[in-house]
Amino acid sequence: MAGYKRNQEIFQTSNSNDNENNLIATSSSGAQQTKHRRTENYDKESICWKYFEPFKVPKENGTLTKCTITGCTTSYICIIDDLKSAGFVNPNIELSSSNIIEEQINKAYNRLFLQLKLKAQQAKSIMLSICEIEPDDRIEESYVVITCNWLTKDFEFHKILFFAKKWFSNIDQKDYYKDIIEALLKLEFANLKFYNDNLGYFFDTLWECEEDEYQNLVRNLTQLHDDKNNYFHHLRYLIYRSLAVKNVNTQGMSEISKAFVNATRNLESVINFLKDSRVQREIQNMQLMFDYSTIIDIQNAGKINCSYWGCIYHKIAFLKLMEKPFIQLITNYNNYENAYIRKNGKDFKELMLDSLPFGIFSNLLQVLKPFEHITCKYRVISTKYYEDLIDKISINANNMLKELQFSKDLEHEFLESFLISLCYEDNSLFIKQLASFLDPRSKPDEISPVNFSMIKEFTLKKCQTYYLDHIFLGNLDKSMQAANEELKCYINRPQLLLDNDIDPYEWWQGSKQMLPGLAVLAREYLPTLPTMYDDDPVTNLDKLINTYGEDMSEKMAFLQYNMKYIDLYL
Repeated sequence: MAGYKRNQEIFQTSNSNDNENNLIATSSSGAQQTKHRRTENYDKESICWKYFEPFKVPKENGTLTKCTITGCTTSYICIIDDLKSAGFVNPNIELSSSNIIEEQINKAYNRLFLQLKLKAQQAKSIMLSICEIEPDDRIEESYVVITCNWLTKDFEFHKILFFAKKWFSNIDQKDYYKDIIEALLKLEFANLKFYNDNLGYFFDTLWECEEDEYQNLVRNLTQLHDDKNNYFHHLRYLIYRSLAVKNVNTQGMSEISKAFVNATRNLESVINFLKDSRVQREIQNMQLMFDYSTIIDIQNAGKINCSYWGCIYHKIAFLKLMEKPFIQLITNYNNYENAYIRKNGKDFKELMLDSLPFGIFSNLLQVLKPFEHITCKYRVISTKYYEDLIDKISINANNMLKELQFSKDLEHEFLESFLISLCYEDNSLFIKQLASFLDPRSKPDEISPVNFSMIKEFTLKKCQTYYLDHIFLGNLDKSMQAANEELKCYINRPQLLLDNDIDPYEWWQGSKQMLPGLAVLAREYLPTLPTMYDDDPVTNLDKLINTYGEDMSEKMAFLQYNMKYIDLYL
């Protein structure tokens, strides 16, 4: 698009180079003609600056030195000149050691990172993608790549690489995720709204973390479903996500909520505790103090034979049936001789699990009934199947809310708050169709009549708010009229514009004066569309890591991929 091309032209002029992305490689075709000018034709696969001094062409026996990497025929490269031409480094460099190159790479990285972060923070919304790139004929290992994309106020599409690492599926995931989380926190994006995670479960695992910064990172994010994803693990974290957005408005509800969150996070440990043979013996001994119905519950709990660690439905069902012995064990943990019971009882007591709202467990199981035979073992859950399950749960939750409308006790107030969150937990489909609606290439029949009606209502309200706040300050009638006219104008746009060759970003840049309210929404939601500018950020990454180590290679990949967005003269 025009803005994107302008950025390229600026960079090309400033860098005197036909390919602004490549800081790493050059071909041998022109290296013998000049020491400090980049060749016109170079090989993106070449990564050899580490082997050369920055201010002289190294020679061996009078012959120009070639790259020492097996299979690389590239001659001398001076990456310092590339950085100079980009305006990154001080041209008056006196050091002669090749270490200065790494220093300048660090300096270039720090400057570009800050510029891109500031640019992104000005965006209406940011779409984040976490992607595992699997080995193919270009790369030998798997990599995890984080990219962010957004639209500027002039509808220029920006997609930047912020993170690229080898994917080690056999290491401690928590430690590995820490690197990814720290990279995201470093961005400080308050406008991060959407994400796509082709790992299928990365963001879901953050709901188990107790740190506020991790919770805040994912609290307001909406996952956009990818038809290629498996949503089995996503189901397991449904309760975590719903609890995170609930409305807790009293101290009593807050305590219940905290106990419920702790139980959800530690559910596996609780179940293992109750099934332990030492605990089972104590439960057998205490049955004399229980009534008949409690004994039947304990017996029925033993009949639940689902042992899959990720099955939250049957774990809740098991804990519900074991309420009385569980409370007895926690309340009197210090009276038991067995050290295992004392330790775990104390831990669960500190987690407030003796305050669990057992009275709502039956209601919760009724709402989650669609999970009963789904999560007992690992299986592939497609996007369509996942959305169908969520629809069924939402219907159950809505029906339950009607039954609870006259209940006033704290447990049911908490349940009501949780169910409201559950109903609205997943609005990915709506966002997906809203983005499609705002794509000028879309056709009316691509959106179902029901969703089209919801989208019209949503966009109309947003347009009214825009006119009320920015055009007809405080004049509701004029704002409503203008919003209706704008929406009608967009829906009835000439059919000849419904052309797949149209760049939607250029179209909106040209239409934002005529459709200002919808243009604001377009800036926010169009970044969720599949991008037309989907460059590969890991073409050289495996070679870079093997040659330079992870830290330096990641910075080089960052510079290589993102150089087109740099403001050279800032």
